[in-house]
Amino acid sequence: METYSARLLSFYPNATGSEPEDEAEAGAWPITTLRGEDMAGAGFYFTGSTKTPDSVTCHSCKLQAWKWEEKDDPFAQHKVGSPNCDYIATDEFEDCHRVFLARQEAKQSIEALTPPPTPAKPLRKPRGPSKKKIALSKIMTVCDVAPSYTQDHTAMSQQGSDSKPIDISITAGDSRITIQINNDGLRGEFAFVFDIPPQQVLTWEAGTKRARIE
Repeated sequence: METYSARLLSFYPNATGSEPEDEAEAGAWPITTLRGEDMAGAGFYFTGSTKTPDSVTCHSCKLQAWKWEEKDDPFAQHKVGSPNCDYIATDEFEDCHRVFLARQEAKQSIEALTPPPTPAKPLRKPRGPSKKKIALSKIMTVCDVAPSYTQDHTAMSQQGSDSKPIDISITAGDSRITIQINNDGLRGEFAFVFDIPPQQVLTWEAGTKRARIE
């Protein structure tokens, strides 16, 4: 296990074509957040078992380590656990450590640029009908209809034939126009009574039913 390649193959037993000896070896290296390449670069080879499935051992100082976590740095752990190990003073160790740190930095940069996942839309409980939706507006047309000729004529007839006519007077200066409406007439019929000074002329436009005083 002195070479990097030999240590690396221990983390990938299927690459050698040999049959695994136990279930731990069959599962190979169980920590997906730490690559076998990084563990081998730190001087470790895989010695996992059923009791300690993530156990590794240094090929030089025989340091054993297990219970690895995602945030762990195997190179730093090796230095702390065995500061007098001959391998940690080699160029291979330092080169592999620089590659590991560069990958970690790139991973953190990508995670920082990745937007957070969109939160699921909360389920809203059904509510009763809003009072604003069912309340009537202060100004609202409830019904807009015109009475038929029969209804209008019947209503006017019920008032009696002796009802007095209704006079509507319009005064403009010295002129006065009186509109006289009789209840016993047909719907919409009315009479004009004009009181015009002698010096003024009344013009009646029959086509448009308009009167003009000049």
